[in-house]
Amino acid sequence: MKKSALLLLGLVFLASCGKDDPVDNTAPLIVEALVNSEDHDIELNAGDKAFLQVQLSDNEQLSELKMDIHDLFDGHSHGKSSSVWEMTKIYSLSGTESTVSDSLDVPSPVVAGPYHFVFRLVDASGNESEFKEMEFIVKNGSEAQFNVSSPDFSSEVPAPKGQAFDMEGTITDDQDLAEILVRISEDEEHSHKKSGAPIYEDEIDLSGTNDTSFDLSTLNITIPNTAETGYYKLLISAKDNEGNYGVFEAEIHVM
Repeated sequence: MKKSALLLLGLVFLASCGKDDPVDNTAPLIVEALVNSEDHDIELNAGDKAFLQVQLSDNEQLSELKMDIHDLFDGHSHGKSSSVWEMTKIYSLSGTESTVSDSLDVPSPVVAGPYHFVFRLVDASGNESEFKEMEFIVKNGSEAQFNVSSPDFSSEVPAPKGQAFDMEGTITDDQDLAEILVRISEDEEHSHKKSGAPIYEDEIDLSGTNDTSFDLSTLNITIPNTAETGYYKLLISAKDNEGNYGVFEAEIHVM
């Protein structure tokens, strides 16, 4: 009788040991990412500090956060006055919730223009979060300057479908302007989803050697009839022959 009971207990023990532990297939979550307390419309000056705060969570165990900084330039071959900002940093984590706080030095000198923060979170089981991307602008004082007199972007700006979208003002630079890029794409802040293909895009190459001013009224922007009604981001970037980008961003309401 005792032998039978011991045998039964042994079989139960072996069966329980043979069971696989539950597999963690739940991806971790980047709850929020802020730079200088902002999650959009971020502007940084060369030589300043960028204060980073990223809130993270996982159902079991966090492992590491990887941060990348790189430029969003167009990759053309005009010269650069100084280096771009490129940086990779890995933060070791523990527990199910964590907040990464860091202070980053914006390089000086550095090429002015649009840049990207990209965050990737991994848990102890190797699950990866969705990438978190944040665009920001770096200024160094040598980038092109925008003086927009019309329309008034301090209030809502309508942009009727099928009609020209007219602007007045100038872009100026103490260096020769090399190219102007105009792009209209879905405004992520309102749509809460990643922007798709632009509804309008145009690149203007300036072939002169002394193009230090550009008239915004010469832009030929037309809102497509096929565009969906909603809020869009108008982006105009101007690159000079030193490689610095000046950037103008505003919201328009396509209707």
